[in-house]
Amino acid sequence: MDPYIRQARLNSFVDPIKQAWTNQELKLVLGSFKGFYDVLGLDKVRPYLQKREAQKIEDWTAVPLDAEGIHIQEDLSKKFQVFITLQRLIIVC
Repeated sequence: MDPYIRQARLNSFVDPIKQAWTNQELKLVLGSFKGFYDVLGLDKVRPYLQKREAQKIEDWTAVPLDAEGIHIQEDLSKKFQVFITLQRLIIVC
């Protein structure tokens, strides 16, 4: 593949991400642990575990997730994947 085409394609993917990191609102949100925690969706985990009385469950592998738990798990997975991708791109850039 032509190196200029490859570079243009890479730029079309990386530039919006770099632009997002220059967004002042995003910097404010990610500037604290709570903001980072909320952006990743971790703020939903504790209430879910409290509702399910997680401290009383000895073996979580024996307990299937309900619809809400599955939704939280899928949401966290997506957000972590995006975050890991952003991290790798930032390191490369």
